[in-house]
Amino acid sequence: MRRRDLLAGGASFLATAAQAAAAPSFGPPQLRGPRGQFATLEPTWQAPPLNLQDMDGRLTERTLAASRLTLINFWATWCPDCRTELPTLDRLAASSIASRPDIIAICVDRDAGVTAPCLARELGLKHLDICQDPDGAVASLDPRGAVFTLYRLPITCLITPSGLVAGYMPGPADWTSPATEPLFAHYARLGAAGAAELRPQHAY
Repeated sequence: MRRRDLLAGGASFLATAAQAAAAPSFGPPQLRGPRGQFATLEPTWQAPPLNLQDMDGRLTERTLAASRLTLINFWATWCPDCRTELPTLDRLAASSIASRPDIIAICVDRDAGVTAPCLARELGLKHLDICQDPDGAVASLDPRGAVFTLYRLPITCLITPSGLVAGYMPGPADWTSPATEPLFAHYARLGAAGAAELRPQHAY
């Protein structure tokens, strides 16, 4: 994943963010970060099982419809905002709040098997489920070539307990701030609701 490739996708991302900012104020509780705000997806879509590598390079499949809320965070070691955000995700993973989601932190570095463990040690990350996607099979700039489309880094997708991709946070957020709990509780209450909204295509 090259820096210039991510910058090339910035125009599309900014257009999406502008639409989200202009949206009506109803819906889930708002979560804002220094680079953007949580955006809902219409329609939602069903996330398939993800084939990822663990930090030892072993292939592992993650199923997202497991009756729990899930955050999927995409990051890179060269991304300053990712370095700021990852410790807040680590603290969230260790927290005891009732609506705490599962978290999968996916490094998109080409050499993630080397760089991701080094950064995890540097930042003192002890609770995150860190995986890698060095080939861009799960996340890519090309929406035709991967499950998720990357418009920038970091980007965090929220998956409902029934496996629906319901929204995303562009840019970093403090995932331990009081504003996150109402958002998590809102989607956790949905449970299996919303199955009629399934669509086969990405909306972001």
